[in-house]
Amino acid sequence: MTAYDKSKWHFDAEDFPQELSTDQGTVHIAFFYRWMLEHQLANTTVIEEDDPGLYEQLMIGEITALDFFIEFYDGVLIDEDLTEEGAAFASTYYDAYLTDYENLPLQLFDGYDSLYAAIYNEENYALVARLLEGKFKAFLK
Repeated sequence: MTAYDKSKWHFDAEDFPQELSTDQGTVHIAFFYRWMLEHQLANTTVIEEDDPGLYEQLMIGEITALDFFIEFYDGVLIDEDLTEEGAAFASTYYDAYLTDYENLPLQLFDGYDSLYAAIYNEENYALVARLLEGKFKAFLK
């Protein structure tokens, strides 16, 4: 089992603003997971079997991918959460994703310059989605 990222690694980091919710350590992971889910690169079998109601809420937009990822996966992204192709992409790209994410012009909560203060919203997700789309196309070549 390969762990690509864990929220705990971030909200326990020295540079994590202590006044922010620990959920903020999960935002970048949730953006990545949401994109993988929307592109059929996430393994949904376990979710559908273990908590079909929660999965349905996610798919119809009653809960965000951020809330879902924290509740169902405890903020941990592992290879088993992804399809074979998704895991291959994550294994190849995820370390670079963190650097690429830092370079995006994301909207932050007022008064912060830390990317841990990135707002989980559609505008920021659109930036991440464009980034991942390009990286995935390059991965397929």
